[in-house]
Amino acid sequence: MTSLRARSPFHSRAASAIPLLIAGIAVAASPVSGGGAPADLAADFSSRLVEALGTGTVAWDRLWLPGARDSTRRWHDLRAQALFQWSDLSVRVEEARALDKDVVVTLRVSGLATWKPEAFAVARSLWTLQLDERRESNRVVRREAWRLAPHGDGWAAVDRISLSPVRVSDLDLSVGIYPEQDAMLVGATYTLRSRLENLETLRFFLDRRAQIYRLHVDGRPVELVRGDELGSFGLEGFTPEMESSLRFPRPLGEDEEVRVEFRIRSPLVHMGDEGIVTSLPLRPGSFQVRAWYPIFAPATAAGSETDRTRIDWSVRWPEGAFETSAFATGPDARDERETVNWAEERVVEMTVLPSPVAEAYRSLDFLLGRPGEGARAIREGSITWRSRMARPAGDRLPSLPLPTRSGTVLRWGELVRPTPEFPLDPHPRSRRSIVDPLLTVVTASTRDLASELADLLPLDSDALDEVFDDSDRDAEQGADDRSAR
Repeated sequence: MTSLRARSPFHSRAASAIPLLIAGIAVAASPVSGGGAPADLAADFSSRLVEALGTGTVAWDRLWLPGARDSTRRWHDLRAQALFQWSDLSVRVEEARALDKDVVVTLRVSGLATWKPEAFAVARSLWTLQLDERRESNRVVRREAWRLAPHGDGWAAVDRISLSPVRVSDLDLSVGIYPEQDAMLVGATYTLRSRLENLETLRFFLDRRAQIYRLHVDGRPVELVRGDELGSFGLEGFTPEMESSLRFPRPLGEDEEVRVEFRIRSPLVHMGDEGIVTSLPLRPGSFQVRAWYPIFAPATAAGSETDRTRIDWSVRWPEGAFETSAFATGPDARDERETVNWAEERVVEMTVLPSPVAEAYRSLDFLLGRPGEGARAIREGSITWRSRMARPAGDRLPSLPLPTRSGTVLRWGELVRPTPEFPLDPHPRSRRSIVDPLLTVVTASTRDLASELADLLPLDSDALDEVFDDSDRDAEQGADDRSAR
C-alpha cells in the first residue's frame, strides 16, 4: 500500500511539531481490499488526522473521498475546522477492522482546541456554547469512528461519527403521562462508566421543549448548558438546540463509574395527535426524530461488539385515561408487570436484560390510545409514522391487533428503518437523523447561521479556491468511485 501520509502535499512544519501518539488497542490483522492490514491503515490515517487538524481546512477536506459529502455538509465541515487552532494532539487507535471493501477505524483523540480570536468573540456574542467550548482554549478528549474506502492508490474517508466517552451499564427510566395537566414527567437515572481519562464533559440529545429541572451526578448538582433555537457552531460543527452538555463535578478517570440523574418535564401537546400520545414520530419534518429522554452518542460504530445495558423502565397514567397501549423495548424484555397503584394510576413496568442488541437503551418507545378515536386508530393500523429515510412500505406502524379493554399491554420489537449508504450509526436516534434535517433548515433560511458566519467570519479565500477549484471534477470522480462499490 502506498502511504497517504507520504503522498499528502500538506505536511507542514507546524503540523510536524505537534506531538503524536498512536497506540493500537484492538486491531484486526487480516488484509483488506487494496492491500495492507487494518492496523497499518489505522496508523497511517491517525497521522493524517493529526496533520489535518494541525494544518487547517484544506488538509481536512483532503481526508475525504470526493463526493462522499454533499455541498452543505462539506461547507459546514470547512467552517467548523476554520474556527479552531489545534495543538498538543495525540491519537490512539482503539479498533481497526475490515467492513466489506472498507476499513472502520475507531480512535481516541485528545488535544487543545483554541478558538481563533475573532471566532471566539463572535461565538460568545451570538451562540450558546457547549461546555467543552466555553473557554478560549479547551482540552478536548473524544472518541470517533471513521469509515475509509479505497481511493486511487490510497484510502479516503466516507463517513465519520462521534462515539460516546461513557458506557451506559444501567438505565432506570420512569415516565408519567398526565393528560389533564398537559404534562409528561420523565425520570432517567443512568449508571455510566468513563471510557477516557480526564473526562470533564458529556454531550447528549434531548427534545427542545423538554425542561430539565433536576440534574445531579452522584447526588451533586452539576452545570448544564442547552443549545439555543438558532443553533451554533463549534467542535462538532453545527450544534442545534436539541444538543446539550453537562460538566462532571470533577474529571473522571478511565473506568470510573458515576450515576447521573435527570428529572424532566415536557408539554404533552408535543407528544400527541388525534387521541394518541406517543414517543414515535407522527409527522414528517425537522423534528421528527424524538429524543424524548436523554440520548448519548453510540458506544461503537455499527458492526462492532456493543455494550450491554440493563434497562428498567415504567410508564404510568391516570386509570381510564387510555384504552390501549403498546411499547417498543427490543426482543429481550422480561418481567412485564401491570398494576394500579395507590394514586389510581395504571403502571406498566418492564425490564430489558443486557443483550447483544446494539444500543438497546436508545430504542425505547411507547404509544397510548385514548378511549374512542385513538384506540380505534391503533387497532385499525391507520396511524402512520414517517422517517426521512423510510421506504414507502415502511412508513406505517406495525399492525397491532390490540384488544379494546383497558389495561391490556402489547409490546413490539425495535422499529427498523432504512439506513444511509455508509451507516456507521444507522440508529433512528443517531446524530445524523437528529441534526441533519435541522442543518438543512438552517442553511435554507435567509437569516440563518450561515449568513451570520459569512459576514462576520469569512473563510480564507485562497483556501476556498484550493478546496473548490476542482469540485465538479472531484464530485464526478467520487460518484464514479461510489457507483463502482
